[in-house]
Amino acid sequence: MTSVGPWPQEAATDIATATEWVEQVVGAPARFSRLLREKLWGFTALFTTDEDAVVLKVASPPLFPAAHLAHAAAHRAAPHAVPELLAWSDRGDQHWSLFRNIDGLPARVVGADAVFAVVDIVSSIQVHLAHDLPIGLPSLPAGAVASLLTDLDDQPRELVAALDGEREQLSTWGHELDSLVPLSLDHVDLHLDNVLVAADQRFVVLDWEEAIASCPLFS
Repeated sequence: MTSVGPWPQEAATDIATATEWVEQVVGAPARFSRLLREKLWGFTALFTTDEDAVVLKVASPPLFPAAHLAHAAAHRAAPHAVPELLAWSDRGDQHWSLFRNIDGLPARVVGADAVFAVVDIVSSIQVHLAHDLPIGLPSLPAGAVASLLTDLDDQPRELVAALDGEREQLSTWGHELDSLVPLSLDHVDLHLDNVLVAADQRFVVLDWEEAIASCPLFS
């Protein structure tokens, strides 16, 4: 991934503290290399050692306390297609995650081939985990979705009215879907900017921290 700048000066954590934690995890001297991504939720940064490279992800606030469970489960199911989570830590209003680095480009540069590859990867992970989901992962059955579709004031009035008219039917269909398809890992934020094409041409799916136990067809 390309650099987007130096260490963010407005970050609540300083580079020295972050480097110290990275070194504790990897057991070797480490140095900040470059910033990979900066968003409203936080940033990711690349650190290097003499033999390896790791990615520190700092998220604030820590909205997803089960993030490490989802990452570990996805990596267990597809170690070639999900970055390895080395460590995680809740630090006040921040959640830190450390991953083994995978060099690559955003999958959107590949085009349609990436879409089919991601479908294969995510569906294989979901099949693997359908009966082996981690305990403690948030759960949202399909049957509960219709009742959660509220506060839609920013949507067209006709759409909201149509949804309200079909809410009971949607709930029925959701319960039927739950009876036919076992819950599995739903990525929730699946798009090609969250997928890398590695140097060896394999596809790697990132950012599993929002994943929940839900209908796998949602992804």
